[in-house]
Amino acid sequence: MYNQSHVLKNLIKDKLTIKDKIVLILFFSVLGIISNYTGVSVESYTTNSINHVGSMAGCNLGVHDAIANTRPIAAIVSGYIGGPLLGAIVGLIAGTHRHLLGGFTALSCGIATIVEGIIGGIAKKHSKDGSFNIKQLFIAAVISENFQMIIILAFSKPFFTAIKLIKIISIPMILINSLGSVIFISIIKNAKEEYNKIGAVEAQKALNIAKRTMKYMRKGLNKETAKNISKIIYEMANIEGIFIGDKNGLLTYYGIDIDQEKLKKELCKYYKIRDYMTIRIDSIFFVYAPFNVVNSGFEGMLGLGLKYEKNISTYFIQFVEELRDLLSNQIEIYKLNKLAEEASTAEFKALRAQIEPHFLFNALNTISSFCRTNPLKARELIIDLSNYFRQTLKRKEDFVYLKDEIDFIKSYLSIEKARFGSRLKLIHKWQEKNIENWKIPDMLNEIIDKMNL
Repeated sequence: MYNQSHVLKNLIKDKLTIKDKIVLILFFSVLGIISNYTGVSVESYTTNSINHVGSMAGCNLGVHDAIANTRPIAAIVSGYIGGPLLGAIVGLIAGTHRHLLGGFTALSCGIATIVEGIIGGIAKKHSKDGSFNIKQLFIAAVISENFQMIIILAFSKPFFTAIKLIKIISIPMILINSLGSVIFISIIKNAKEEYNKIGAVEAQKALNIAKRTMKYMRKGLNKETAKNISKIIYEMANIEGIFIGDKNGLLTYYGIDIDQEKLKKELCKYYKIRDYMTIRIDSIFFVYAPFNVVNSGFEGMLGLGLKYEKNISTYFIQFVEELRDLLSNQIEIYKLNKLAEEASTAEFKALRAQIEPHFLFNALNTISSFCRTNPLKARELIIDLSNYFRQTLKRKEDFVYLKDEIDFIKSYLSIEKARFGSRLKLIHKWQEKNIENWKIPDMLNEIIDKMNL
């Protein structure tokens, strides 16, 4: 029951909410009450002796019912899962019910059940890493059952009858309830390991999707990238449909046919909420998850759809969260790269704006001096300067063909050679083939000028 229940499967997580603890209390309390009804009534261990003792005590003890059952399992296990307080509450409920059933061990069994729940909780608290330790639980269960036997001896009257009862039930109850607690926790431990294994598989699936979608997300979140990403996710995940939207609305949908106009209307409502939610569109149940990016907030949403709502398990929601986080990180990386690129471009343009006036001022001074001493040279320099600025005005991109840059640099160096004379020695050396159409950063000559060469 515990392993198959959808609600109880959620209780294998490490941190329990108040709601989780209430569900645990109800489940184990019911389990303890059922154990009271399904226990073995110990009434014939020595009838003559009981009646004889009853006569001596001056009272009619009748059958002297005592119930040997598996109620301690509920208290011990609930305490081990939820802590001493939760174990004590389950013990109080199941123990009170046992007390109401009557019998000369009614009070002692009620008290013992509370103690067993507390001992189970203490055992978990002293666990080194907080995980389920089968050996530790077995020892705690054995100690709990021994406490129950001591409490029966202390509170059950007549004392000689209690002793005879302990001789019959002690070993079977200690063994069965201790082993029963171990088996129960082993089932939960296996379920938890399976849960973690499935979670790891879902996380790996999300990582593989992120790896394949990374090349598209480098271009940012737009219709083209959303379409490519949706197709990849649809192929790799076991889903019926997927949609991706940005801050302005739906970008793309991929999957079985649905009313996309209805989807768009639902998205309009979603922009006011911007949180996890499940919405039905035609025959598909979609889990919505927002893209939240650091320093920019809401950037869009991801929706994965399944045909049946019951299939929207904890594992599936975890997968959606992992995928959402990875895609959000990719959006953030794109935005950061874009900011860095814009900052670099702005810095480069600022450098260009500083270089050109500086170069023009030096070039005009050089030409002015040649006008008096060598007019023909001055004329050549004016042509070079004209070619230089013509090329500058024509350029709009940050990367240019190598051939154009070589011509550009020749005009630049012609002016610089005239300016520095014999102090500047130039060596031109490059291959003439196969490199003319290569692209290189623009304005290399102005960078040279910035270095005062």
